[in-house]
Amino acid sequence: MIKWEDIKDINVNNPPNYRFMRKPEDEIKYKNYLISLQKKSLTPHKNILDNIIGNNIYKLVKNTFPYDLDKEIDHWILWINPKNKLTFQEIDNLLKNKFRNFVYFSNLEKNKSIKTIEHYQIFVCNS
Repeated sequence: MIKWEDIKDINVNNPPNYRFMRKPEDEIKYKNYLISLQKKSLTPHKNILDNIIGNNIYKLVKNTFPYDLDKEIDHWILWINPKNKLTFQEIDNLLKNKFRNFVYFSNLEKNKSIKTIEHYQIFVCNS
């Protein structure tokens, strides 16, 4: 389980060099999600574009398949429409208007499960 102490110093300039893990039950849900997309001849990329981002510049959503986090931490994802770019300053402003105590980063390429859409992991401490 990941605790706030473990991630509080992570940021866009200092992403983790390792892959965060999900709880086993969330990993099973994620694998079942991938299978269900495959049965519909959909890719995660297309599903995220069509059903999450749509025509928006970005979409901030609670992670459906969160990492194994302490109960005081919420896991969000900021999806960026591939037609758009956001600067780190724009992302900072967006997140500061929504959350008080948070960290965010983009996983290193080797740790991304979705490599084709720019997105950020956001962890919000609620204690």
